[in-house]
Amino acid sequence: MNYGMSQGTPFVPSIIYNRKGDVNVIDNRLRGFHIGVAGNILKNLDYRMLVSYRKSYGTWGQPRLKTAENTSFMLEGTYSFTKVKGLSLKGQVAFDKGKLLGGDNFGVLLSVNYKGVLSIFDR
Repeated sequence: MNYGMSQGTPFVPSIIYNRKGDVNVIDNRLRGFHIGVAGNILKNLDYRMLVSYRKSYGTWGQPRLKTAENTSFMLEGTYSFTKVKGLSLKGQVAFDKGKLLGGDNFGVLLSVNYKGVLSIFDR
């Protein structure tokens, strides 16, 4: 454990997420899958979609009486500008739904990225 975060698979929730303050990993017996798809819609528009599902049975020493499930979804689109080389605009929408990670969560991200040398003054 490193600052409450476990090493290994991201499907096993770290002890930092334990609501009762338990210092043990309480959901290490689970089944799940993760799938991702990426590609181009247009020449300058890329997309990426990630979906994860997991179902936890607790641990061998403390099995759950009722299983806990969690579904995670993320959709991302990146548009690269042709007139300004290296400039792109990215948007992401993501959510988690289920009882495993503390309820339902939703997030949106919008970012502007520039890759290259940024020169303000002509030399």
